[in-house]
Amino acid sequence: MATELTIEQFVEILKDKDIIKQEDLSVFQIIYSREGHKTYASQVGKIMKIGGTRPASPINLQIGRLAKRIAKKYDIDFTTRKNQKYKYWDLFFKGEDHGNLFIWELTPNLIKALEETGLTVSHFAIDSKQNTFWFVWNPDEWEWKDLEQNIEELRNTGKVTLRWSCKAHKKIKIGDRIFLVKTGDNPNKGIMASGQIVSEPFLAQHWNDENKNAYYVFIEFDTIINPYKEPVMVLDVFRNQQNRRVQFTNSNKDPLAFRVVPRFSGFRIKPEWIDELEKQWFEFLSKNNKLTDYQSEPLLNNLTYSEGSPLRVEQTRYERNPQARKDCIKHHGVTCKVCEINFQKKYGELGQGFIHVHHLNYLSEAKGNQKTNPIEDLCPVCPNCHAMLHKGKLTIDALKKILVMNQK
Repeated sequence: MATELTIEQFVEILKDKDIIKQEDLSVFQIIYSREGHKTYASQVGKIMKIGGTRPASPINLQIGRLAKRIAKKYDIDFTTRKNQKYKYWDLFFKGEDHGNLFIWELTPNLIKALEETGLTVSHFAIDSKQNTFWFVWNPDEWEWKDLEQNIEELRNTGKVTLRWSCKAHKKIKIGDRIFLVKTGDNPNKGIMASGQIVSEPFLAQHWNDENKNAYYVFIEFDTIINPYKEPVMVLDVFRNQQNRRVQFTNSNKDPLAFRVVPRFSGFRIKPEWIDELEKQWFEFLSKNNKLTDYQSEPLLNNLTYSEGSPLRVEQTRYERNPQARKDCIKHHGVTCKVCEINFQKKYGELGQGFIHVHHLNYLSEAKGNQKTNPIEDLCPVCPNCHAMLHKGKLTIDALKKILVMNQK
């Protein structure tokens, strides 16, 4: 008896309306749409707006029913738990503990089957857009004892994942962007870190009161600055008769005013502010040589795999930075510089704006701090060409010649 399904079998199942229901397909499509093709069952339930306060329960039951329908047609040997019950979910997912939570990640065969059948997009997935939130660190209330150690880990590995409390948690989801602001009475207050939410909010013992619980999330930081040793992106707070504002004064341009001073973690930043905030953060990091202080190791959520190969594309800090990407695309457009594919022309609205951004200089071979110019140092490439560029450590022109030679 088989313990897993082949790509061909998954393709058959995805096309068989007697086996797979629309709600089952939506589960796969939502998880496919998430970073790294993985998330929690409860996150899927929240997006589908089912299950109330326990959104994971109906999703687990749904996956179990689907697995049983598949077992009627295919000879499947389900994994047995210690209590002699079956694990139905591992027919479709790889499981991974993440603190107090458990992640479902689509199996490679199911991913390829969804792509082959063109069933990767769900209206639920389209609606689940990334938000950006303020997070706060007040040294007067909590001492960050491992700050230097965390910065060193980020410098050596390209990322560091930390648990952080969040008072406002209801709208936070995996993949959301965060900016960490240092507050309190200490000097050098302002934005000192940025990153991405990599877990659903969860309850655990309060960081300052063992008799209470607090909500937390895990954050994968891409930048952390030690505010006691280096400048941060300064916040000038002032009052007027109507409201409070926050100003970012890191550039010579008119400061960007925000209507709310972040007092606690989990406060959502308005969408119309985000582009300017990302731009000023990028300019600040670039000016202070913070963009290349860390090795360019790949992040799990930004890996791309070529067909039939475990090749990983290393997307550097520049390639992932929202402002660098935006400046590159604004100048160069979204047509691949190697094979000239334009995803919008080929796939219509589905492909609008889709393209990878490649760093022309391989940062893993660079020495010392270097600044980047998004127009001169970055260029748009499709995922396939991106993989080949990194595999062969090739230039754009060299890969173009290989492509032309093999098309003859």
